[in-house]
This record gives sequence, C-alpha cells and structure tokens, in this order.
Amino acid sequence: MSSLDILTALFWGPLKQDDHFILSKGHAASLLYLILNQKGLMTDAELAGSCRDGSIFGAHPPSTVPTPHPWWGFASGSLGCGVGLGSGVALAKKIRGEQSQVYVLISEGDLNEGSTWEALHFAAQNQLSNLHVLFDHNKTQALGSISNIYSLHHLEVSLDSMGWDMSRQNGHDVQSIHFSKASGPKPHFYIFDTRKNFGFEDRLTPVEAHYKNPPVVKP
Repeated sequence: MSSLDILTALFWGPLKQDDHFILSKGHAASLLYLILNQKGLMTDAELAGSCRDGSIFGAHPPSTVPTPHPWWGFASGSLGCGVGLGSGVALAKKIRGEQSQVYVLISEGDLNEGSTWEALHFAAQNQLSNLHVLFDHNKTQALGSISNIYSLHHLEVSLDSMGWDMSRQNGHDVQSIHFSKASGPKPHFYIFDTRKNFGFEDRLTPVEAHYKNPPVVKP
C-alpha cells in the first residue's frame, strides 16, 4: 500500500514505453500487477488469478511473462538485487547512446544489503544520470520499525558523499511527486516518505499492513 501513489505518479507520468522499470521490492508484486492491468499489459483473468496456486504471477514477480515488456519481466524478491540490475541496464543504455531511462523501486530491506551499496557506488562513479532509484521509505521492516532494526539516519549524507542527486518528497501526494530530468552527470535518488498502513490506519498497524491483505471496504 505504501508504494501505490509513487507508482501511480511514475506509470502515469514520466515512464515511457522504452523505459525500464525494476521492482526490487518484489513483495509488492500484487501492486505491480494491478498497475500493469490498468495499463493493458495484464488481463483481468491474470490479475484475478495472481498470487494463487498454478499462476505464473506469484507473490514475487516472475522473469518469464506472456507479454515481454521493459516495464516488467525482471524476477525479484531477493532484496538487494534491483539497484545492481538497474545500474547494468542503465550503463548499457549509456554505451549504446539510448535516451531511455531506468527506474528502480526499493525498500528498507534493499538498503540492508551490501550489494545495494556497491551498486550505488558503481552508478555514481559511472555517472549514470539515466538511473532513477525510488525509495519507498515507510520506516517499517520485518516485524518492527527500522529505528529498532537497521537505522538509515546516515542515508542522505552517504548518498551525497557518493555523488547522487537527491530529493525528499511526500510519497502519498500524487500531484506533487516529481522526477528529475536526466541532465548532468549524477544518478537520481528519491526518498519518498510513506506509511505502510496508509489509507487503513484505523484498521491495520504498520506491521500488520506488511503482512496482511487490506480489509474489504464495503460501499
């Protein structure tokens, strides 16, 4: 739920047909399926059957899909892989002289992984200005708050020292969410402040929202 407005702003905003999108926080696959359905890249039947036995559309995105597209087709769910994959795709585009962009959605769990930090260094060193990392900063991880698990108080200082372009935004204000132009040498990192239980604060705690389906709201 915390990523919904971020992806809405992206998919109905700057994301173009030849851009690449990578869902590094693969546990948000059901949200990606919903958006792809609205974009005509997933049928209603496929959406209804997703995350069920027998469906190729599992709780984490598959690598093989019926309709290959740059917006999906990257298997994910093992946190820490998305920024590295996105950096490789962005570097390939840069070498080929392509103007298309690469967008990667990550979570707190991704930033626990050394592979993510290695990729962040790599992207800055190679001046991958066509790479955009979208951080869904909902402050919740596993069974608690990141303040008790893995604090990210150093994040902005670390990114600045590496050479990333940064912005911090309200991740639930679709109208104000904006993405940087691919100008200058720096890759782009967006910190979106969100709430895991956004829209269901009176029904679910942030930790519950991490694991439970939202309750059905009857009209």
